[in-house]
Amino acid sequence: MAARVDLPSMPQFDPHVDYSSLATRWEEWLKRFHLYLRAGKITDKTQQRALLLYMAVPQVQTIFETLANTGGDDDFKTAVEKLTEYFMPKKNLEYEIYIFRQARQTTDETLDQYHTRLRKFATTCEFTDADREIKTQIIQSYVSTRLRRKALRDSTLTLSALLAEGRTLEVNEKQAKGIEKSLAAIKIDEKLPTEIDDSVNVIQHQQRQQPPYARRETVKRKCYYCGLDYPHKNNSCPAYGKECSFCHKMNHFAKVCKSSQNRDQNKFPHSSRQFNNSSINTANRQHTDDESNSSSEGEYIYTVNTSSVVASKDNLTAKLKISRTNFRALIDTGASINIIDEPTFQHLCKQKPIKIHRSKARIYAYAAQSPLPMLGVFEEIIESKTKMTSAKFHVAKGDNGNLLCSETAAELGLITLNIHNVNKDKPEVNTTTKVNTTVKVPNEFTPEAEATEFIQSLTNEYEDLFRGIGCLKNFELKLHIDPNVKPVAQPERRIPFHIREKVTHEWTS
Repeated sequence: MAARVDLPSMPQFDPHVDYSSLATRWEEWLKRFHLYLRAGKITDKTQQRALLLYMAVPQVQTIFETLANTGGDDDFKTAVEKLTEYFMPKKNLEYEIYIFRQARQTTDETLDQYHTRLRKFATTCEFTDADREIKTQIIQSYVSTRLRRKALRDSTLTLSALLAEGRTLEVNEKQAKGIEKSLAAIKIDEKLPTEIDDSVNVIQHQQRQQPPYARRETVKRKCYYCGLDYPHKNNSCPAYGKECSFCHKMNHFAKVCKSSQNRDQNKFPHSSRQFNNSSINTANRQHTDDESNSSSEGEYIYTVNTSSVVASKDNLTAKLKISRTNFRALIDTGASINIIDEPTFQHLCKQKPIKIHRSKARIYAYAAQSPLPMLGVFEEIIESKTKMTSAKFHVAKGDNGNLLCSETAAELGLITLNIHNVNKDKPEVNTTTKVNTTVKVPNEFTPEAEATEFIQSLTNEYEDLFRGIGCLKNFELKLHIDPNVKPVAQPERRIPFHIREKVTHEWTS
């Protein structure tokens, strides 16, 4: 007669959960099923066979029905063998070894728990010497460096001795932490009374010295990042995520910038006046001593553009040429650099590609806190109607027009600066009679000075000939060739395939 089962039901076996560990999971589940039968004193073979198929998921029963020679209803042994034969061939030995090698000790896992987990993995790996493999895995993956060093020093240490040493280290570590924690608590208890008494005395002393009205006032603090009242209403600083317009660092405003340069700049604040009826176009470069000795080429340029007087602005533009391409630029006698906007630069590159270089110069607009976005700098020959010269041009993003500095405009003969000219006829004022008289300055020159003046006059008159590479025209050069040398004809070089079409088009056009 079959015995009654009073034990709680055990977990079901599902073969479709993880195919990679199917054989291992079946073997473990089958062991638990045998323990379940023994614990419940179930000895009837028919009941054992029925429970085997009932405890698993319905898919296992479907698989069992497709198997051949499964025996009768009371043949429990044959049913177990057929299911084991179906599930065990799917075991992948290499994968099981991989799982064993990837096992690492977790932070909340003791050495004994880690050893048990490794022993469980080793049962499916079919190791020849499981103890040796487990010992090697513990040495390589255990969290304690002291145990690892001891195992490496003593190569004769067995697995049992290694586990005993590891248990001792874990116990000692827990005991040491308990002692250190209690000592730290004692130090804190000894220190707290004096600190509390001192703080109380300080508070009472401050309260006695403060007048009655001062106690009712709340101290307003300023935020170090935005300059507004602190704490903020929404617990979020408005400067968070913003870039400083002076030092270009994040998470603070320029008005609270701690940079030393900003403090120096505050001594000379920018003018806040507005210009309504004027056309001002200035560009000035200011170099500090630090910048002149640095390789960063830091420079500040201030520009203001208004469009109130369009006629006068058009009269100050000049027609220029770079790489046989015409463009117009605004002449500014106060500027010290040349600026070309992005559309003009692209127009110049259509005729001849211009190589642009990265510039470290930081160019600022008038009364601006952030530098202008620049693409780079290039140097080319620029021509006017009468002269040519070589000049550097800074390429600015956007379509804001072109700017020609005073130096380049003077070299092109577009403007004449009389700042440094000295007149030989100077009026001299007689303080006694208050009558203007003219004193003739003697014109005495040495031969060296006369030669220097003559050379300077030639360079000024033919300035375009002393700029750039130049081109020699209407001159025939005779090459001296030895007639005894037999000429050799070199074969024509083959044209690369990807440019043949372009070369053919160039020849035919």
